[in-house]
Amino acid sequence: MKYQIRRSLLLLGSFLFYLIPSFAQKLYTKDGVAFGERSAFIVPCVKGVQQKAIEIKGLKIDGELYCSCVADNLIPQLSSQEIMDAYTAGRITELFTSEKNLQIIYDCVLPNVSAEEDFVFHDSLLFRANDPNQQLDMEKINRFSKQKSIDTCIMAFLENDPTGNIEEIVARNYCQCAIDKLWKSGLSFGQVLQAEDESSISYKEIVQPCLLDALEQIQKVEKNSYAPTDIRGKSPKSIIPLTTGLNNSYKIKLSIGGTTRYFIFDTSASDMIINRELERELLKDGVLTRANYRGKKTYLLADGRGIEVEEVRVNRVKMGDFEVDNVSIGIVEKGSLLCGKSLLDKFQKWEVDSQHKQLTVWK
Repeated sequence: MKYQIRRSLLLLGSFLFYLIPSFAQKLYTKDGVAFGERSAFIVPCVKGVQQKAIEIKGLKIDGELYCSCVADNLIPQLSSQEIMDAYTAGRITELFTSEKNLQIIYDCVLPNVSAEEDFVFHDSLLFRANDPNQQLDMEKINRFSKQKSIDTCIMAFLENDPTGNIEEIVARNYCQCAIDKLWKSGLSFGQVLQAEDESSISYKEIVQPCLLDALEQIQKVEKNSYAPTDIRGKSPKSIIPLTTGLNNSYKIKLSIGGTTRYFIFDTSASDMIINRELERELLKDGVLTRANYRGKKTYLLADGRGIEVEEVRVNRVKMGDFEVDNVSIGIVEKGSLLCGKSLLDKFQKWEVDSQHKQLTVWK
């Protein structure tokens, strides 16, 4: 499989901090307070942007358009009281790095910044605060910029999937890996643009290892194998009570997307199975949609018989204190709800205590 790294993937969102201008200039605020002429903001803003561009080799910035965009879109969104309170408290940077305001700045950066082929990616360009009081603000900008790059990468990844079968979580795992490696690579922009070439250094150092990880993740998801990113919950482990059913069998309480049922708990069965009745309820509640269905599969029952089921993959399967995503479930026409070993395989380890009638799973 080839993956095309587009220019948009390598979006220069990480230059957000360098392009946050000085907001001491006066403009009209949201509540109509005059802070000064528009040009009084744009001129020093352009000067500051040009200086930052000089400091970063290979970066081209249209300072006039960028600063005009910020003046026209960001300042009018802020009230004079917000600005004065932040200025008095020494938290101007914090004000402008709120998620809403970062998005505005980012939208101004996007069309007005480009990289030449000699631009070099390196994590030394990520944002570090000279003032310790601003470190949290810088970390917020880094997280925002990185997430924007990852989101753009995911879109490109899914658009270039010829099968249309790769799920977003796999694309996300690939892109998180690729963006992390990119900023540690020391590669030039020109080298990164050659990523489609399997003999290129960018393919070997970024695309290939991250793609292998993503393909391995696909296999894990399809097998209901352990995947830490699929498990949500604060505690490292959860203890789930088991109730006794007919013929000394156990039952366990599970929820799927908020719908709770008791399932027969049998670790000698390989898979998790629901019936059409529960399927209809999950469809009605919007937990299941067409996108969840994976076609016909053969599942193995505890007695060794194989049955044909319609397989779905669902999120938000709640077991004890944990909520699990990417769980494969088989659907049969009629029959009992069954929790086999496959759901347990999503966890790092598990243990049944027959004496105390409880199941322990570790995240």
